[in-house]
Amino acid sequence: LIGDATKAQKTFGWKPKVKFEELAKIMAIADWKKVQKRGF
Repeated sequence: LIGDATKAQKTFGWKPKVKFEELAKIMAIADWKKVQKRGF
């Protein structure tokens, strides 16, 4: 997972609400729940 919000910050004044580490955790948990529900 690679991302750089610099352009969005400069262009729109946007700032992320969630830190990168927390986003990675949220995504991993969501993926794990899908695997548990449907399998690989």
